[in-house]
Amino acid sequence: SFINGELSINKHLRAPAQFSNLKDWITASSAQSDFSFDLTHSNPKLLLAKSTASLNNTGINSLQIKGSGNSHYQRQLFKLNLDPTSSIAINGLQLPTLQADKLSLSLSSALSTTFVIDDSPLIEALKIADFSAIFVSDKIHTDFGSISHLPLELALTAVDLANTQLSINYHLAELQLSPDKNNSALPFNRIKSELKGSVKIGKNQIQASINPKSEFEIIDLATDALSTDHLKITNNQAIYAAFNLTTKKSVITDHALTIASTTWQSTFGKFTHSDIDLKIADLDIENQRINVQFNPFSASLQAKKLPVKSIEITASGNAQANNGELSLTLNKGLLLQLKKLNTAGIRASTLKLRTTTDSQLKASLISFASNPLRSITLSPLSAVITGSSIRYATQKINYQSLSVKVHSSSLSPLRIRADSNIKQVSLSHHPALKKLNISASHKIDNKRHRLNVKLTSQHLPIAITAQVDSRNQYRNITGNWKLSPINLAEHGLTIAKTLQLALPEALNISTGLYQQQGKFSLKNNRLKGSATHQLSDLALDIKTLAIAGINSVSESSYSSEGSSQLSHSGNITISTINHAIPMSDFSATFKLRNLLKDSATLSINNTKAIILEANLSVDNFKIPLKHPRGASVLHFSNLPLNNLLALEQQPSLTGTGTLAGKLPFNFIDKQLWIKNGEIHSTDNGYIRYHANDQVRAFANTNAGLDIALNVLEDFHYKVLSINANYTPNGDLILHNKLSGKNPNWQNGQPIEFAINIEENVLQLLKALQFSDQLAEQIQKKVEKSQK
Repeated sequence: SFINGELSINKHLRAPAQFSNLKDWITASSAQSDFSFDLTHSNPKLLLAKSTASLNNTGINSLQIKGSGNSHYQRQLFKLNLDPTSSIAINGLQLPTLQADKLSLSLSSALSTTFVIDDSPLIEALKIADFSAIFVSDKIHTDFGSISHLPLELALTAVDLANTQLSINYHLAELQLSPDKNNSALPFNRIKSELKGSVKIGKNQIQASINPKSEFEIIDLATDALSTDHLKITNNQAIYAAFNLTTKKSVITDHALTIASTTWQSTFGKFTHSDIDLKIADLDIENQRINVQFNPFSASLQAKKLPVKSIEITASGNAQANNGELSLTLNKGLLLQLKKLNTAGIRASTLKLRTTTDSQLKASLISFASNPLRSITLSPLSAVITGSSIRYATQKINYQSLSVKVHSSSLSPLRIRADSNIKQVSLSHHPALKKLNISASHKIDNKRHRLNVKLTSQHLPIAITAQVDSRNQYRNITGNWKLSPINLAEHGLTIAKTLQLALPEALNISTGLYQQQGKFSLKNNRLKGSATHQLSDLALDIKTLAIAGINSVSESSYSSEGSSQLSHSGNITISTINHAIPMSDFSATFKLRNLLKDSATLSINNTKAIILEANLSVDNFKIPLKHPRGASVLHFSNLPLNNLLALEQQPSLTGTGTLAGKLPFNFIDKQLWIKNGEIHSTDNGYIRYHANDQVRAFANTNAGLDIALNVLEDFHYKVLSINANYTPNGDLILHNKLSGKNPNWQNGQPIEFAINIEENVLQLLKALQFSDQLAEQIQKKVEKSQK
């Protein structure tokens, strides 16, 4: 009642006419038949009831067998042949994880079987010849999606039921898996493959192989980070697998795969890679072990949302997995190239990174899902970076190479310890900053990047150490530096030449030490900085000018906020200045403001010195540097009169007593004026002047001059006052008023008189310099004659 269809048999039977016993009669008989059938079992659940009693949601709607063939029996040998196109079909298959509208297996060649009727067991007596078949299906649904395929071609050989042996060669031109639209667990739209190989079944083992050039394609692959329209994988050599039915262990042989060149879309841009050749070795499914070696390949990223336009990489290495532990090794020689870098104001056309050691990444796959970064550890790494010039604002920075050595690192929490070394750094805007070598040690974590830096120069005898602390993703950077002491006697002129400072050719530096330290901050692209300068015991000379004991402490400060500001202030002391008029104990404070603007000024304050043993001071004054001009007052006290008279270099003119006064002055560029300077005596003294014969002869014709000369031979003054004026051409005009007496003239009668003196100070200074030079030349000649 459950089987519908048609069975047709056309048979022909021959048997002996004599019957002695059944066995001999059957042996002597023969039969042959032709048959065809088309049968459908409409309730195959009864057939499956016993084997599927424990399974739910299991069943078959109908089972259909269809075909034709023939049989032949003679002399205990029974032959059965099924014609090609004979088939068996299952309709409405229902399993817990799979449903199919139809499954069909049809012969593509004749199926021949033979059976010897004797005392042998049935399974040993049955022989099946090689045959081929085609498997097709319609609308297969699984928990993962729908499966469709082109006809599966099967070739069965070496069928041995007695020994449980079977060999199947298969060819599946196309197999596709399409996930259901509601299934979001699978990150692809379709899987497509072409498979060709064989399956061999033995008593204790199943062996399978996939022939070379089989293809596996994933269509519309998409994850949170990456997506591509098409991913193709091809095996380059046969893949063999074996499963032992006794031990339940499997073995897969080493093989090679190629991932075809693919273009990916990501949140960071378009990513493209070349063919990636993989060698799969030590594959052990039971122990979750695999070793994958990848040959050199190249990849590029056309970036977006990144501070670079493109990234290119060339790499090779291997990956290993073992019991949930993943290890990725990148061989040395990895090349990473960044193009059009632009971050935090730093720009570069090209940067190339090449590793000089192997690098390794390890991760625990067990903890990767819960905390990916914490599960990753990185091995030490060394690399060299080269590339185009780096630009920051208007500054251009050239360099030869940057070497980086990472000693230790972790990604969660982020901790990196590394060293770097930059060779041959040159800054375009600073002539002194050429061919610098910069080495640094780095400490990096989630919040900060701290580094200690050492800078040396091939052109300058300098060394700088610095500490830098970067926070808030490099938007807040602070640091400090210290310059090693510079011996100016040894290196001062070399440094000045490198800095292109215009110094006199005759300048000689005999002693001196320069030191500097400073600090800076860069916040939101706003730079602030300050530096402290210390000059110690500088001594120099230029021809007849000798300056010794120069000491100075000063500070520079810079700010880029608003309109950039640069200022410099400090103090200076000088022990001695030996020139036409010697000076000692000079001291002053100074302030330079707005040095980057046309309104730059120099303020000089608290100026003091000793000249001719007099105490000298100058009122505070300010000078605009673009067009220098200014005005102030020079004050002096305790000036010995005799020291002033000695400038005239006349032994017949002497005096005692001290002077004080003030000299108001103003200047424009290099021109100086003194107007209404006041000089007066602070105590009593004398002036003695013995005129020579020429002056006496002139006095004989001038009664007033004769009286003055007589009085000045020993004039004891009580009052001495001078009004002084000076002009830029060097003329000094002195209006002198004297009050006192000469004890040897007119019985010491008191007298008051005025004397006007005009002197060209520039000529006087030249004369004083000449006398010094003359004395020096005479001394040298004397020394030379004594040798």
